[in-house]
Amino acid sequence: MDALTEKKVLVSGASIAGLSTAYWMNKLGYKVTVVEIANEPRTAGAAIDIRGTTVAVAKRMGIFEPLISNRLTVDLIEFKEADDRTAGSIVLKNEGEESSNDDIEIERDKFITILVEVLKNDVDFMFNNSITALSETENDIIATFKDGTKRAFDLVFGCDGSHSGVRKIWFGHETEYSYFLNAYFQSPSSINC
Repeated sequence: MDALTEKKVLVSGASIAGLSTAYWMNKLGYKVTVVEIANEPRTAGAAIDIRGTTVAVAKRMGIFEPLISNRLTVDLIEFKEADDRTAGSIVLKNEGEESSNDDIEIERDKFITILVEVLKNDVDFMFNNSITALSETENDIIATFKDGTKRAFDLVFGCDGSHSGVRKIWFGHETEYSYFLNAYFQSPSSINC
């Protein structure tokens, strides 16, 4: 038996970062559990772009074709006046013209659905639950969950958003280690994991 198949990983968060982490950890041979406070994967949010090196990653994951078949196709952008009169427009693609590259824009819910479909038979999902405490022993990390259960894991990943509950449990409140630098910045493709 492969040594990694005996190793257990807990991923907190069932959106893009968490599901992607679960995919790769499973691919490496770990037994993966994803815990999500909501009752289903997180699908809310803006459409996302997959381009550049991310296209190669999607191909390695085996999800490129489903992404392509669900991509958004924007042929025309119209600029509207308050009375719905078109003030101008930009033609992005002529009728019948194929997309010229592998870049993909896809609705977030479709992307998440594709990831869940790939993972559903290989990863254990715990919905309507969350991590309330973590304690490290000599051999593992004990996670206590909102439902009162405790389980041991070898690794824990906090992929539960920019105000991560896992980071708060492990490192303390974010105000203890974040410093305002007189500017705000968020990359649209940032992964908080």
